[in-house]
Amino acid sequence: MIKDHMYMWIWGMVCVSLFILMTAYGFKYKKIIPYKNIEKKMIVVAKDIEYKMPSKIDKVTLKQIKKENKLLNKNKMIKNCTGKVTIKRSKIFKTKYKAYLNCKNYKTSNIFD
Repeated sequence: MIKDHMYMWIWGMVCVSLFILMTAYGFKYKKIIPYKNIEKKMIVVAKDIEYKMPSKIDKVTLKQIKKENKLLNKNKMIKNCTGKVTIKRSKIFKTKYKAYLNCKNYKTSNIFD
């Protein structure tokens, strides 16, 4: 009987701990979402810049992206940020674009150069 109560308490603590961890992760992820959306917009603008350029380019800086896109230029979240979009071409596979953003509260991980 005492053993059953002990298992119940252990499983209760496991469930409460999981709830707390998942809630904390949700709050952290909520802060990241706007930056991920900005990275997606950066890639779209970089594709447009690459299309307009006659020569092949390997990277597009955030400064060039802000000049091209007025909405990103007015975005206060990336006012003091640095960044770029790297372009990796392959003869076999599709061209890969990776946005890199470095801000006070956010930094992109897994950049390829």
